[in-house]
Amino acid sequence: MMKKVLVVSSDPGVTGALLPVARELIRRKVNVHIIASGPAIKIWQQAQLQCDYDEPNDSVTEADAMCVIEVHQPDVVVVGAGAYNRIEHTFRRAASARGIFCFALLDFWANYHLRFRREFNGSVTYSLPDLIGVMDEYCYKEMVAEGFDPKRLVIVGAPHLEESVNFVTSAPEVDIELWRDRFELERDIATSVFFSQTMPRFQSNDVAEYYGGEKLPPWGFTQRTILREVVQALSSACMKYGVRAQLVLKPHPMEPVEPLSQVFQTTEVSPLLDCRIIGDCDALRLICLADVVLSMSSTALLEAALAGKPALSVQIGMDVAKHPDDFYGNHIGITTPIYEAVDLRRALGEILCKSQRIVNVPVRPSFDGSTTKVVETILTYCDSNMIRSHTED
Repeated sequence: MMKKVLVVSSDPGVTGALLPVARELIRRKVNVHIIASGPAIKIWQQAQLQCDYDEPNDSVTEADAMCVIEVHQPDVVVVGAGAYNRIEHTFRRAASARGIFCFALLDFWANYHLRFRREFNGSVTYSLPDLIGVMDEYCYKEMVAEGFDPKRLVIVGAPHLEESVNFVTSAPEVDIELWRDRFELERDIATSVFFSQTMPRFQSNDVAEYYGGEKLPPWGFTQRTILREVVQALSSACMKYGVRAQLVLKPHPMEPVEPLSQVFQTTEVSPLLDCRIIGDCDALRLICLADVVLSMSSTALLEAALAGKPALSVQIGMDVAKHPDDFYGNHIGITTPIYEAVDLRRALGEILCKSQRIVNVPVRPSFDGSTTKVVETILTYCDSNMIRSHTED
């Protein structure tokens, strides 16, 4: 009997982690059915996997989710663990209500409790799955310290980082040059790529006022203030060293572009610096083109750093005494934390001068084999369910 797996995702980061898993399940002749919502729809569509898809609204009810599970009769429900959508939460609860084994995959080292709880109309509900796949020992220990049951956690690695590193480190030079031509980027000047991140307005209504105005959130910066710092630092470095440079802005899939483009329009930019926005492009291709990758705490920083590229975690304005830096890359030393404008100018100056003396990078962790481990974990519970179903029959 063919194994059946229902895969549910909305969050783009989690979808990126689930994509190689679904691909490998299909390669192993598992019947995979995708439930995609929100930003995940485009990611799954572009992957063109040989399986069936449904695209329900993010606000699908728990009753409807249970009906979907009843129709497909999966052996395992594999669900994302994003923090700011409803559908992943709903399907985890529906799987539990139907008595179907539920496996959730993490993609990032943050917001652990927030991923498995939602508040609607003043009421809080929880959606802990039977098993949570975590990236490494670091994540495992953090979650146990926060009260998660260690029996519900399994270290499986990070399939998205395994795939990303392989892509960036093995991209043929001829492809890189084709991508450079496609985006009209010059070959002989340094390319900085800034990956923006969503602000809470587009995740929660709690701090909506921080996005559009000048008021800052408690942690001291927004993606707009950091982008402005990057533009100013690059402009200053270009003028100091008399060299040209190009800055590419990659908006997050879940945020509007206009507030970011306004930063370019309202910031004095050196004539030596070319600034542009490239939204419709795979992040990994931009990392391949980058001499340096910048963000606050984006997964793109980890992808770049693990592939051996300079990656700057810019958090200028943050009072680390009140709001400690919890970015995984900075904690393990593969990315460079930047808390002051002078440090950003110095780091970017080194890149423009081709020295690239950003940081003495320690041994980078390897996530090789992550996809296989996740797949084998899922198949173990598929087999258990099939044996149980056979016994009951």
